[in-house]
Amino acid sequence: MKKRGLSPVVTTLLIMLISIIAISIVWVVIRNILSSGSESITLERFAIDLSIKKAYIEGNNVVVEVRRGVGSGNLLGIYFIFENSSTTVKTQTKNTNIPQLQSTTFLFTDEEVGGISNITHVSVAPIFEVNSKETIGDVTDRVMISSSSLGGTGGTGGTGGTGGTGGNGGTGGTGGNGGTGGSGTGGGSAPASCDGVWNETDINDGNECDGTPLPAHCTQTCVCKQGFGPDGSGGCILDPPLDTGVIFSVWNDIYFDSQDLPKSDVAISAYVGKYVNFSNSAEGRCFQINFADYVPTKNISYLRVLLDDLEYTPPPPNINPGENFSIWEAGNCGL
Repeated sequence: MKKRGLSPVVTTLLIMLISIIAISIVWVVIRNILSSGSESITLERFAIDLSIKKAYIEGNNVVVEVRRGVGSGNLLGIYFIFENSSTTVKTQTKNTNIPQLQSTTFLFTDEEVGGISNITHVSVAPIFEVNSKETIGDVTDRVMISSSSLGGTGGTGGTGGTGGTGGNGGTGGTGGNGGTGGSGTGGGSAPASCDGVWNETDINDGNECDGTPLPAHCTQTCVCKQGFGPDGSGGCILDPPLDTGVIFSVWNDIYFDSQDLPKSDVAISAYVGKYVNFSNSAEGRCFQINFADYVPTKNISYLRVLLDDLEYTPPPPNINPGENFSIWEAGNCGL
């Protein structure tokens, strides 16, 4: 009877022992997974912000200018991803440590990018060290490669230089440190009375774009500037916004997403180089958009505004979820 009475106790002890062993085994497995996974979780992944200021074809080479934003972290290099028209990807690594708020220009040959004629986009990701190993972080910017430094929306001039000439109906870029942007060629956006010549003295020739000084929305060739169109009476009027909507979320101060933005890579990428401002918001400034992307897994698109120490004075945009935004072609955002 005593032996039979000990059986449940022994069984219980065995079950407890087996459970402890099982828990120990599971913990060892989980700990190993967490240990290996932690190698990829590092502050550098989030602290190093790289943006592409320019990407264009020059002769038989591709020129990419990369700027590093504010943020600590030991940058060892940059991982470049080139895409061509058939979605083939070619990657290159450049060792560099760009200081914060400074830019560096990189040159890639035809062979390095997989063929100049078909190249369409370039992306960048930071390379940093984790546990004595070089690690590639997340892609921080992706832009379309222009056929030349004088792209349709105008290149950025060097010190005291001149911006690129605008494309059909476009407006040239702004020259760096005193440079002057070139003007567009019109593209059918001439006022009804435009004779192709701006005349500051003969203002009675029926051309309402004439006068002194040069009308704010007209160019020297008497066409409407980018973001403006004929008003039907010989002058130019601001075009309506390209898009409006409500901010869904904001992060890192300069990124925001919205369910009202176009939900496709092609449509949202067209907003790069355009301008955005915000209503029912404490933010009254107009910002240029320098990055746009669609996230298919979340079915939402987001934008990043240009916050460059050469063009804007901190603080960053004061925007919040629930506030309204408007996308504009013109650099004054309708203000």
